[in-house]
Amino acid sequence: MNNRPYWQRFYNYSLSTGLSSVVLKGIDTSTDKILSKCENPKRTGTWTNKGLVVGVVQGGKTTNMIGLCNK
Repeated sequence: MNNRPYWQRFYNYSLSTGLSSVVLKGIDTSTDKILSKCENPKRTGTWTNKGLVVGVVQGGKTTNMIGLCNK
């Protein structure tokens, strides 16, 4: 989890609320894939990133977005 204090806090909190470690590992993997497609915010110059979140009801969209924000 390479030095991501907010992600670690989110991970631990989610475990304490009953979310399984298997689900959290899936969120960790999927958020890493999403972030790998995003621009480096430390890069100079102008750039933009856009995205769209689509999924079924109760499919984990909010948890995934919160995970992204914490990374």
